[in-house]
Amino acid sequence: MQYPDGRIVFTDPDGQSSTSYPGSRLLFGELCEPTAPAATRGSPPPKHAAGLTMPTRAITRKQARAKRIDDERERNTPWAEQYLRDSIPPF
Repeated sequence: MQYPDGRIVFTDPDGQSSTSYPGSRLLFGELCEPTAPAATRGSPPPKHAAGLTMPTRAITRKQARAKRIDDERERNTPWAEQYLRDSIPPF
């Protein structure tokens, strides 16, 4: 709420109030005249994310990491076996 002397009082939902003075009143005093009172509602609007949550995981991060490692090892098995066969000297 803005008062005729230029101070602005902010009141949070818990009822605590704080008073402030706009810094522009020193430079633009004519712009610091009070405006019409702000209309307040009885209750605050609902949160914009009400009902929106992250989906739950099908498996844990630990399980997902183990699965990725196992899949990569399975894909690399034929290559690793061929590499070992080729690295053994023929004598």
